Amino acid sequence: MAIKINVDRDFITNYKQWLSCEYQIVTDNDCDALIAGSKIYDAEILSHYKKLKLICKVGSGVDNIDIAYCINNGIKVINSPKAIANSVAEFTLGQIMYGIRNVNKSQRYGERYLGKELKDCTFGIFGMGNVGNALYTILNRLKCTVLYNDIDMRGFAKEQIFEYCDVISFHIPLVDINGNYHNVDFITSKELNQMKKDVVIINTSRDLIFKRDDLVQYLNDNPDTTYITDVEDELGQGLVNVIYTPHIAAYTNGARVNMEKEAIDNLVNYFNI
Repeated sequence: MAIKINVDRDFITNYKQWLSCEYQIVTDNDCDALIAGSKIYDAEILSHYKKLKLICKVGSGVDNIDIAYCINNGIKVINSPKAIANSVAEFTLGQIMYGIRNVNKSQRYGERYLGKELKDCTFGIFGMGNVGNALYTILNRLKCTVLYNDIDMRGFAKEQIFEYCDVISFHIPLVDINGNYHNVDFITSKELNQMKKDVVIINTSRDLIFKRDDLVQYLNDNPDTTYITDVEDELGQGLVNVIYTPHIAAYTNGARVNMEKEAIDNLVNYFNI
């Protein structure tokens, strides 16, 4: 019997080449598997998918999917976190250089500002999953000093990273694959005030890991801090020390191909075909 698959996003690849099974692509709710992108799948929407057994997320974040509903209704959710690691790590390295060389200030004010070289900085990484580990590898090869913190492995205390690091990069999930919100308000004014006043903060994770009001107040009070975000929509408005990009860290041809293939591989492996 053919597996009915609903694909809710535009693929750049001929994904059907990886479907080593009998399948039928459908556009309605009568499907066995759903290949999901960034569209919201809350309980109300998912309730219309009466036969759904599997959601394959193209990408790593699953906070657009009601995981609790899926668990309660026997729907398996599988993401594709490995696919984006290199793309996001490379992007983060570029943002690091942008931050430590004060490019934002130089462009804004038309003046030269002394920056720092990689060898003169200490780097902190929160989250040593696929992306954090890829970034660590890049920085290590550049002979940088790197401190890391991760819930699943030995590392450095948060307070050590805040105290010693010139650049702090966040690669922690907001929601895990079981629907647990681990890191909402992970960084508040308490943590921000432990950081160096000229720290470069990079967030390619999720906006809610920072307590928003605390972050805005801190950035207003500390103009030498640079906050580089790929996950905020409005924070950069009116703040001269915020650098904003519209969620493009994983937006490369290589990452897209890898994400799409990983999602299809997850589908094939799930149905054991």
